[in-house]
Amino acid sequence: MIQKNTTFLALLLLPMVAPETQADEACLASLTASFTESAPRDYFRFRHESESGWSVVKIVLSLDTADGDLVFDTNDGGKGVEVFQPFRKESSTASSAELKLPNDGGQSIEIVFTDFPAGADYSFSIDVDDQLFQSKLGNIRVAGSEMNGATIQVEFATPEGTRVNNSAVFGDKNRSVVSAGC
Repeated sequence: MIQKNTTFLALLLLPMVAPETQADEACLASLTASFTESAPRDYFRFRHESESGWSVVKIVLSLDTADGDLVFDTNDGGKGVEVFQPFRKESSTASSAELKLPNDGGQSIEIVFTDFPAGADYSFSIDVDDQLFQSKLGNIRVAGSEMNGATIQVEFATPEGTRVNNSAVFGDKNRSVVSAGC
């Protein structure tokens, strides 16, 4: 009985380490997504920051969970406000194969890749508007607090070809990091 109590006391006396001072476990796969509000086009950029051999197979970007009731404004009229801009691939070192683009007022984009290796990036522009009654920057411009909560789902492939899916949400600084293999 004394030995059990001694063990219990020893555990209580161990130094406590605050979570923020503990070393983070390294993730093998990581994709950083960022959104930049700009006029007349808004920009999404995806940077693949994984270990060598990992690839990104698919990205699904969903605005339906964003705090700002966001939509893609791709045609004149409809749910968007004033200026509209359709999807346009921008600078990229990754190759896409299939795009499921939103209709005007839609809230999701799906991009399937043929080649998106570690170290590569992919970016596109499009117009994003909010549908809020009282918008922070007006409905034609999107504030970080309005992008907050938007979801990004990523399908990674390991060096052996195994598929790994994970998702994350955008924060109020227009950025999200999706990780796997942690």
